[in-house]
Order: sequence, then structure tokens, then C-alpha cells
Amino acid sequence: MLWEKDNVTDRILNTQTYYDLGRVTGALQQQANKVYDALLPAEQEAARQIFIDLVDVVGGKPVSRRADKANFDGGV
Repeated sequence: MLWEKDNVTDRILNTQTYYDLGRVTGALQQQANKVYDALLPAEQEAARQIFIDLVDVVGGKPVSRRADKANFDGGV
């Protein structure tokens, strides 16, 4: 994580740290993987299904879709 690799007390991000983390996309991907890996297998499957429901590929590019929250929480 960013705060583990750099001194952020001055709120300045070191350029090398930024590139080492994979820039914005890489840093987000690393965090998403860390959260996903901490889930139980059933939770991972639920998360996988949610993302399948929220993302589609149109013209070779990923696009997001809107979905009602009730689709994922049993209507609660």
C-alpha cells in the first residue's frame, strides 16, 4: 500500500513509489486483489457474480451496467 511504501505525512507521493505501485490502476488492482483474497470462498463466488452482473464487454471494451442493490442483498 501507498502508506507502507512512502512517507505520506507531508502528503507528497514519491514519483518512484507511484510507478512501483503501478500508477493509479495498479494500486487499485493490488488493493482489490488483497480484499478479494481475504474473502471466504463463498464470498469470493458472490463477489465474482456481482462483478459479472455489473460489467459487460461491448465492442471489445468493458462497460459498467447499473443494477438494483436488491439484486445482491436478497431484496432486503
